[in-house]
Amino acid sequence: MRATDEEVATSARKFWIYVLGGLVVIIGVLLVAIFWKIFMQEIDMAAKTAAPAQKVLATEKTNWQGDAPLNFITSYYQAIRDGHASQVQSAWELPNSHPARYAAQAVRESPVSDRCQPSQIELAASTNPSGAALSVVLQCHDSVDSQPYQAVFHLGVNKTGAWKIIALQDNSGDSLTHTGGVTVKHFIPDPVNTIYDFYDLLKKKHCQDAARMRPGYKGCDTIEKVSSVQVSPLQIDVDKAAVQVDVLFKKKDKPEERFNGYISLERMESGFWLIKNLASADKMSSDEFIIDFAGMKLNPVTSYFQEDSEPINIPLDQQMIKPEETPIDAVVITSSKSELESRSVVSQNKLLGQNPKIETIPLTGAGQPVNVTTFRSFGSEKILEACWTLEQLHGNPSDKKIISLKDHPDYSPPLRQYPRYSLKPLPSHLRGSIRAVQIPDPDKKLVALTFDLCERASEITGYDAELVNYLRAQQVPATFYAGGKWMRSHPDQTKQLMADPLFEIGNHAWTHGNMRLLTGQEMKEQILWTQAQYELLRDSLAEDLRQRGIRPEEINRIPPVPLTFRYPYGTCSREVLDFMGDYGLPSIQWNIVTADPWRRQTADGIVKIILEGIKPGSIIIAHANGRGWKTSEALPKLIPALRARGYRFVTVTHLLAEGKAVEAADSCYELRVGDNQSYDKKVGKGTE
Repeated sequence: MRATDEEVATSARKFWIYVLGGLVVIIGVLLVAIFWKIFMQEIDMAAKTAAPAQKVLATEKTNWQGDAPLNFITSYYQAIRDGHASQVQSAWELPNSHPARYAAQAVRESPVSDRCQPSQIELAASTNPSGAALSVVLQCHDSVDSQPYQAVFHLGVNKTGAWKIIALQDNSGDSLTHTGGVTVKHFIPDPVNTIYDFYDLLKKKHCQDAARMRPGYKGCDTIEKVSSVQVSPLQIDVDKAAVQVDVLFKKKDKPEERFNGYISLERMESGFWLIKNLASADKMSSDEFIIDFAGMKLNPVTSYFQEDSEPINIPLDQQMIKPEETPIDAVVITSSKSELESRSVVSQNKLLGQNPKIETIPLTGAGQPVNVTTFRSFGSEKILEACWTLEQLHGNPSDKKIISLKDHPDYSPPLRQYPRYSLKPLPSHLRGSIRAVQIPDPDKKLVALTFDLCERASEITGYDAELVNYLRAQQVPATFYAGGKWMRSHPDQTKQLMADPLFEIGNHAWTHGNMRLLTGQEMKEQILWTQAQYELLRDSLAEDLRQRGIRPEEINRIPPVPLTFRYPYGTCSREVLDFMGDYGLPSIQWNIVTADPWRRQTADGIVKIILEGIKPGSIIIAHANGRGWKTSEALPKLIPALRARGYRFVTVTHLLAEGKAVEAADSCYELRVGDNQSYDKKVGKGTE
């Protein structure tokens, strides 16, 4: 039976409906599959790029060390390259701040492609549990001739323990004071640098920024000039601080004024310090200010000599204290604990595996007050025992090896180029080149053994562990004059010497520069870089103690900076002598030369030179950097011989406290005036 036309049409319509419906379903399934695949790829990409950043951003405070800050900045730039604006903005401590919004906007408008990437990311200063500073160089491959973008990121730790960007200084303005190594004058925020930064902002008329550092301050517009700023720490705690300030400034239409007084600061959660209160020195003393400034209840500085008080930082100034009298060689100032802490020969030798027949003798104070720095205590046995094993302290003969860098000399500066702390200018009797000390008491036959740890740019010198071990075993105090570059090359040995109560470390210039030819900035860098490198290693040692659960006050037994200086090659100029006097570093030379860098020198020859020239107050120069060829062999003969003659060994700082410095005010030399002139031609500036 033939179908009607209407039935045929109906069948056709049903067919096409089914076909179209099937196509719609198929297309829908395909679209869903495509979108699902794209979505999963996005998730995967976000995980690959965001996971490292999230991991670093959530870093615990206990894991602040190592490369966590480096990873954080690396992830930050990865987010920039991948165009993740929200991640870039969230990396900042204040995501809604102008720099954070600007960074995120720059990513949205023009993401940095693979052609622009960091060519260098490194720590610009030592990190601490609450902050870090990192330098970044960003180089674009298509702009080789243009100056690369350089910046220093300041990082802080927020409440959750995550790293966050709290400040940025770059070379687009005037805030990046040094290029090349990409460093700036001030790194991790600290109270002393905060004050310097505050007055620098006033000088530059950056009033809004100054007001952020000192909330409520409205006098910036009236400041016409800031002539000079001197800041010294009085006391620094974890979240509060007091500093002494001497500032010369001028207001509009007024004569120059001077503020000499005290400023209190409080540390914020971001790591930055805010200025709280000020007080004039005319109206109150420093200890009165510290007792109750801004209600922060810090202990007075004077409590350093009272019971059960060890402030976090002791002022680096000259104070009237009594030197120690003791019949043994180990001379250190007693701590401020209520009990008299003995300088234990037995416990020290127990640490080194010795068995001496000497009893522990407690230190007692006696004698007339003299001008000497507060820091007469150089280290702590607690630190030695906590941080190093007996085997680590002993070292090995290979430590003396000297490595040549002649083909690739190292001229790089330290990670911090400006020391945080400074000393007061020297009194007149300590200015000049000090060669020995006149001791008024004839019964005090004191001498100072000194050992140079030199290192030039073209080498990495060694460490004479055998020599140091003998000094420890025999309880012989000594002063080590370390170059800044040597300290950087030998961080662990430097910290060991810092921590040992027998020893003190002096400044021996950065790369053994010839101070007769070096002038101006070059001369100052040799000195200041070394001071700063010492500070960095002391900070590192403080963190070592924190991780081991040692009381943080224990680090106070180690001076914050080297307290004396020695001229390389025995050369100096009037300019550098004046600088040392103003800077507060006594210039320590010698009156007995062992000649131990001479390869043909013998142990008997060294002993003979010293015994023939020795007298009370002598300063003996030798080397412990692998170039004291027979020194370690000579000491077992020399030390007993000197003791048999009634001599006792002290550090240079203690020797200075016992008498009057013998100085050559306007010249430096080895044994006779002019006998080191040949070094000028032989080594030039001495920094190669």
